Amino acid sequence: MLESVQEKVTWEDVEVADFARFAEYAYRYDYTSPSWVRDDSVATSDVMSRRNAKALAALEPLRTKSTGPQASVQQRMVQTMPQFGQSSGPPPQTVQSRLLNRAYLNGAEPAAGMLSGFQHQSNMGVKQNFAPVFLAHAWLYTFACLRWIEPLKRLALHKLHQTLLDFTPYPDRLVDVVELVRYAYDNGEDRKDNGTVEELRALVTEYVASQVSVFKKDKHFVQLLEEGQEFAVDLVRAVDGDVLR
Repeated sequence: MLESVQEKVTWEDVEVADFARFAEYAYRYDYTSPSWVRDDSVATSDVMSRRNAKALAALEPLRTKSTGPQASVQQRMVQTMPQFGQSSGPPPQTVQSRLLNRAYLNGAEPAAGMLSGFQHQSNMGVKQNFAPVFLAHAWLYTFACLRWIEPLKRLALHKLHQTLLDFTPYPDRLVDVVELVRYAYDNGEDRKDNGTVEELRALVTEYVASQVSVFKKDKHFVQLLEEGQEFAVDLVRAVDGDVLR
């Protein structure tokens, strides 16, 4: 092949940052989650601030974050970073809780820093554009699909799933999810004759269906529905309770 003779391969459609995450996965079996991008185009007037504050009062991410015993040991280690030998979290009540809450790495440890980078992020305000985060995970998923890398497919879906569960759907940030939906339906595999929906599309559609009362007020979402893609059909199925698989 030409690439073997030239000893190089050129991928025109691959961004450097995306390939870096793939290379990191190849050596670490995980990859550092991408960061959100600050968006200063969002209005910051008193009216808009009150609008988002009012909406936020009625919105919650799908999964409540926790550093208690029900959280994973790895999550507690990364999130709390106690001093060596100390227990994390509130004063434990039982020997079991004391055991579960023990952690021994602090933020200066190389392993702790690496694991912290692997964890998904949560949005904290309307100026945090999460579209790059969503799309990076989605791109790695489609990349893995094209090259039959099954473990990377599952990992990218897992990271995207966790990020969506902790995403607070501010009215001014719904466009980030709409971009993700567009990517999934522009790049994913079309629905099969038996009605099967590929995994990335099923994930993003079920997320939107779970928050449809919020999305139906968004102009970007309405425009997406008016385009009449397969997404509209899949969304109706998901809202009606059909299992997308």
